[in-house]
Amino acid sequence: MRPFRTWTHRLLLAGVVLLIAGVVVLVIAPHQTFGYFAYFPSSHTAMLPTTHTWQERTGEVLVLVGAAATAFALGRISARRP
Repeated sequence: MRPFRTWTHRLLLAGVVLLIAGVVVLVIAPHQTFGYFAYFPSSHTAMLPTTHTWQERTGEVLVLVGAAATAFALGRISARRP
């Protein structure tokens, strides 16, 4: 018996790989530092919230797609007749 003979099993494997890759990208992504001022600077510029790096966005997308693919494949495998 071949372990990944159907597309559902291949989708499960791809989902798990994407999920792990997303977590790794999120862990190694550089994080923004947070600064606190006790006063509001008197400049005439808008204060924008901190933005996320492209590694964080990519990691979040990989985790989302991997989790969705894994959930779909596991649901399809669990609902299959013996």
